[in-house]
Amino acid sequence: MRHTILLWAIAILFLSGCIKKEFENTPQVENFNSLIVPEDFDYRSTSDIEATFFIADGDKSIIEIYDGIPGNGGELIKKGVTGSDNYYNASFVLPIAKERIYVVRRSFSGVFETSTIEVASNVLHGTFGNGSTKSAATVSYLVSPGTWPDCSSSYDYDIPNNYSGDLNIPANKTWRIDVGNSYDGELDFPSWGDNYLIVCGTCTINDVKSGKGTVIVTSTGVLNIEDDLKPNWGSNLIN
Repeated sequence: MRHTILLWAIAILFLSGCIKKEFENTPQVENFNSLIVPEDFDYRSTSDIEATFFIADGDKSIIEIYDGIPGNGGELIKKGVTGSDNYYNASFVLPIAKERIYVVRRSFSGVFETSTIEVASNVLHGTFGNGSTKSAATVSYLVSPGTWPDCSSSYDYDIPNNYSGDLNIPANKTWRIDVGNSYDGELDFPSWGDNYLIVCGTCTINDVKSGKGTVIVTSTGVLNIEDDLKPNWGSNLIN
């Protein structure tokens, strides 16, 4: 028993010596001024951004800059109107962690475009009105994204491919244009209710008739509408 206790005592003394030696070899920071920081270390958590946006079609427009997806948590950080030179210049501060911004263009004639711009430097550029950004005309009835039906949701009717007749979607019904399918014609919501048209393929609308309904353009969908299209009161477009 005495031998066992003696061995434990020797082991404890040995470990104490090792731990003490290890701590003695560890550099100690006495105060903040003794820290060694690289000369090029940037203490800032934000960046000063200079952004320039050009409107190629010359249509006077409102430009909105968001730090996230508009209508889905993104906050408006800058807003203004293009000048006589068709440019909009903006200066703003952005957290360094932000990798991209979202820019919305709303022209005075009703054109709506969105663009996602990667923040690769402190100087950002963007062009609208040249056909390279997603757009739709006269979408003053555009509403914010929410919990809406999508391509995987249940539906009441699948519109045949290359269909070109009028779409008369009854009240409280959901119709769908499937991925790879296309439709070209007039849209009609003859009754008031929760009427949905889910666009997963390609949809071209020449006119919107009576009633109230909602058109949902999914991530795979393409919506083409005439420039002079004026939807009836109560219609919604979810992009």
